[in-house]
Amino acid sequence: MLIHLQAAGTSFVLDARGPQPPSVVHWGAALGDLTDDDLAALVSSAVPAVPPSSLDTPPRLSLLPTLGDGWSGRPAIGKPVSLSDVSRPSPAEVRITSGAAGLEVVTEIEMSPQGVPARAAPADQHR
Repeated sequence: MLIHLQAAGTSFVLDARGPQPPSVVHWGAALGDLTDDDLAALVSSAVPAVPPSSLDTPPRLSLLPTLGDGWSGRPAIGKPVSLSDVSRPSPAEVRITSGAAGLEVVTEIEMSPQGVPARAAPADQHR
């Protein structure tokens, strides 16, 4: 699922086509009303080049980066995670559930006039 949230002159586009956690494709100036085909073209054109001495796949700006994704900073979670569910409670928000063995992380993103606030919290550590 490709998700486009927008408000107050800002667009936020997520690629949640899984199985990996969603990645941020665009967070910036408003893109206007886009069709599903427009969003797919945006996602395809936003794939960065693979630099020399790097991983063989382009890096993704994941909502839950791990070392296995090539993330060189502090990982959000220490083990691989997969996308479990994506829902749209309203046109201005998205709820994403990702899980790893024994841990579930729910990320809720809602557009506001100030930008894109995100909340992430463990839902149940003993599934």
